[in-house]
Amino acid sequence: MTGLSEKQSNLLLMAVKKNNGVITLSFAERMYSGKSSAKSAIQTFELHDLVERTAPGTWKIVKLPEDVKKQLRNMQNEKSKEEEYDKEPVEN
Repeated sequence: MTGLSEKQSNLLLMAVKKNNGVITLSFAERMYSGKSSAKSAIQTFELHDLVERTAPGTWKIVKLPEDVKKQLRNMQNEKSKEEEYDKEPVEN
């Protein structure tokens, strides 16, 4: 158990989905109320060995907590179901 907040989990999830698993300070700031809150979230990720710093202001996700993995799988399953539904022929 990593003890991440819902907002921190969402930040990891969005970074994987929308930013190829990369968290930049500006990306984190968009989800938080300001720079200090974003930095605090990233420090928490570093404390739990979830990210590695790749450049100033940039971190790569190296490990995801189980709850975030589960959310990601659920999202992918939902997307697959939608794609299957879209492929079904329409009856006239």
